[in-house]
Amino acid sequence: MTSIVVDISNPVDPTTLDSLVVPPGTSAAEQIATAAPESQVVKAFNTAFAGPLTSGQVAGRPLDVFIAGDDDAANQAVTDLVSSAGLRPLYVGPLCRARELEAFRLLRNQGGLGGGIVRDTLLQYGTPVALTDYRNTADWSPCGPAGHWTGATGQHDTHADTAGPV
Repeated sequence: MTSIVVDISNPVDPTTLDSLVVPPGTSAAEQIATAAPESQVVKAFNTAFAGPLTSGQVAGRPLDVFIAGDDDAANQAVTDLVSSAGLRPLYVGPLCRARELEAFRLLRNQGGLGGGIVRDTLLQYGTPVALTDYRNTADWSPCGPAGHWTGATGQHDTHADTAGPV
């Protein structure tokens, strides 16, 4: 039986709190997967602060839990765990999408979502547009060069830092 490792980490530099300590083009979750090849690694729970995670909601709505992983059975097990806690699971793609989830958490740590349209969108719709599941679109490559959406042409698009076309 394969074990499932749920990576909740945020590899933020503890000395400055303003950058990630993983090299570009990877994530802590991917590094864990490399170090534990016998396990299925799923990134989840890292974008939620403890208070909302404990209460299970934000602004009266179920808390979104973003899930990224390569194994369907492991993803489903984490999805079931999230749902059983009354939270809303949102699959965002393969494990390489953990790169965006970790960077997203860094943005939240820096107060980047403290106000304005991004915060209002998150509260109103619960999920950022950039993390919408685009797996079924013909022009999306899950982890193109440097793990970014490459579009139909295979070239980096103007939205290269998002999980899909915006």
